[in-house]
Amino acid sequence: MTARSVIGWAGALVAVAVAPAQAAAPKGDQDLGWTLAAPLTSTTVMHALRTTYSKPTLLVVQSSCEWTTAMAALTLSGSLEYGPEAEPAVDWNTQSVVIVAMGSVPHGYDLNVVDARQNQGTMLVNVHVDYQSYENNFENESPAVVMVVDGQGMNKVQAVYDLDLPTLVHLAAAPICIVPHAALSLRGSDGGPDPTATMLTWGSLKSRYR
Repeated sequence: MTARSVIGWAGALVAVAVAPAQAAAPKGDQDLGWTLAAPLTSTTVMHALRTTYSKPTLLVVQSSCEWTTAMAALTLSGSLEYGPEAEPAVDWNTQSVVIVAMGSVPHGYDLNVVDARQNQGTMLVNVHVDYQSYENNFENESPAVVMVVDGQGMNKVQAVYDLDLPTLVHLAAAPICIVPHAALSLRGSDGGPDPTATMLTWGSLKSRYR
């Protein structure tokens, strides 16, 4: 596989997570789904105004392999200004990680994930977007939140924003774990092979993305 091909599939993995999305439906239209969803316990492990996430990003990750794949794909797509983030401290057997980032926005914007829920394999996150300054003579910021959530089996994430911007991402799928055959030895929390990692050969990868 050529370097250009690798960039192509890596960019495709996170295209849904970094491309501008359609405006979300008003939260009132989603009340039933939100009410039926099961509450999840979550912990914010990173919340900052200036981060490496230079493009709007929404991501749910459920294994170390998925994290590595996502960071590589985001890097290749030019979404990480300062390079990939280090993997957070997480128990991949029972927990997932969610990333919500606004990308580069004018000074004064911020966001915070209020809570998270699970509904039929989809993680729902309630995101508060804030704007507290009308000064335009400051450098742009890149607000982002990284959150560890108690729960697994969520292959999609849907974000509901109380202040919608046209560039915010509202729906994304978990990255497909892709590791070159025998190129990387993943380790689980007990020091053994990571049971959540899916090992693919380049041949099977090429077939998947034809």
